[in-house]
Amino acid sequence: MIVESLRAVHAIAALLAIAAAPQRVALPPGATAGVTVTNAGSQAVILDAASAGYALDLMGRPRFGRPMGTWFRVQPSTVRLRPGGRATLQVTALRNVGARPGDHAAALILASRPLLDRTVKVRVRVGVVVVVRTPGRLVRRLSLGSFRPVRGRHRLVRLVVVNRGNVDQWVGGGQVTVRLLLGGRAVAVLHPPSRRLLPYTHGAFDLHLPWARKSGLRASVTVASPGAAPLRGVYRLG
Repeated sequence: MIVESLRAVHAIAALLAIAAAPQRVALPPGATAGVTVTNAGSQAVILDAASAGYALDLMGRPRFGRPMGTWFRVQPSTVRLRPGGRATLQVTALRNVGARPGDHAAALILASRPLLDRTVKVRVRVGVVVVVRTPGRLVRRLSLGSFRPVRGRHRLVRLVVVNRGNVDQWVGGGQVTVRLLLGGRAVAVLHPPSRRLLPYTHGAFDLHLPWARKSGLRASVTVASPGAAPLRGVYRLG
């Protein structure tokens, strides 16, 4: 029975191949942008559009929840796509009286109506991040948090960077440089993968050491921040 259900899930899921582009939209209040939804599957599908709350966890993975306010309107709210078909939804950023200046992130969720099989129901959900930038004084400010070994992982260390500003910050792509120092000499240079930091949040960057931690090991961290002096810190790791 379980095997048959799994086969049914895979068979129905193969019929549905929904994609949305772009995956992130940034708008000032009152502006409108198009989001194109494509059905590359072999089954016609009806999609319902709704808003949801959006956040990133410590490691940068998206988390969706109840919407915190109404930040955008989408039209139409329901579309039917034939196999190979596409449609464009119009997303309009709303003006929220009293909203703080800066970026406010929410999510547009496109959910298919369930396809009914004898044993299972299958739904597909696609998310698009919608960022509304409220006018006012924009603050870009990063700071360094902790940098310490991850418990139980001898060669893994975790750097925390804090976004104290009110706009999204993309951190990485060579912005973060970690020099490992032993006896006052640089023995390795590490660059963590890029990630986004939402306003007033903090995020972690995991780095794998090239060898197990040694006594006297230190790390010199530099974070380049556009339009500001680079952040610098020195941490003891061993």
